[in-house]
Amino acid sequence: MAASQGSDSDGDMLPDELERELGSDPNNADSDGDGIPDGVEYLLKGNATSARPEDDDDFDGLSNAMEMQLGTDPTNPDSDNDGLADGDEVNTYHSNPLNPDTDGDGYGDGEEFMAGSDPLSVLSHPPYPPPGRRWIMGPGILIRNNTTSSPSGRQP
Repeated sequence: MAASQGSDSDGDMLPDELERELGSDPNNADSDGDGIPDGVEYLLKGNATSARPEDDDDFDGLSNAMEMQLGTDPTNPDSDNDGLADGDEVNTYHSNPLNPDTDGDGYGDGEEFMAGSDPLSVLSHPPYPPPGRRWIMGPGILIRNNTTSSPSGRQP
């Protein structure tokens, strides 16, 4: 896409020259007033004024308008690349479609869902260590991610 070349007076990711060629307004980021910036419409439909807010151009279960509101990518069905479609994260799992690990426990939301754990709870995780980490268990000691604890919860 030539959007990175030339000036972009309205900040919609389309150069002014291309906007004039397409018939959109180089001084208005949303030439047709539909809530979708011209640059996004160009990516979705190949012109700056034909994407419709109610459409779901990436087939993820969220309309283009909802994707703009949430900040997700209307051209990518999985904006955070966690293995769950944006629409499923918003409407079914209630996880964050912009954060691949909503609860911050080191496991991706999709990985947690597939393992049967809760991607919204740091206390719920798959029965194996997060990628790149290890657990060492011994009599009364569990080392997780470089911290040590005993079954009683006290530090040994």
